[in-house]
Amino acid sequence: MVTIAEGLAAATAGLNFVKDLLGLKKIYEDADLKLKIASLNESLAKAKTALSDAEEQLRAKDTEIAELKKSFEFRGALIEVRGYKYEKGVDGKPTGFAFCQRCEQEGKLHRLTKSHRPQYYTCPNCRRDFKGGVTQYR
Repeated sequence: MVTIAEGLAAATAGLNFVKDLLGLKKIYEDADLKLKIASLNESLAKAKTALSDAEEQLRAKDTEIAELKKSFEFRGALIEVRGYKYEKGVDGKPTGFAFCQRCEQEGKLHRLTKSHRPQYYTCPNCRRDFKGGVTQYR
């Protein structure tokens, strides 16, 4: 199986070969051969661009996969208390503010903060207020 790096190297070598061919005087005299070489040059350039784009897309996918793995690990370490999820402290007990239930359903994690209203907590993302069952652990 050919890797993207090998494909890029082959396309680059092909482009260099075409440039060398175009430098020969005899080729300048044969218009048909010159046209075929120009077509080959264009095809190799497109192949090199496509391979570069594919390599960039693979890097982006690798980054996304790593971020998703990290997110799943973090979510797996959360503790649920009365329907709210909290980060696990070093002692294994919940710590800090709960995460917003609404945002969590959308795949996002936003910690609730104290609201301007007594006994309420607010999500800084969706602005939903929560009362009852929410505890701030220290």
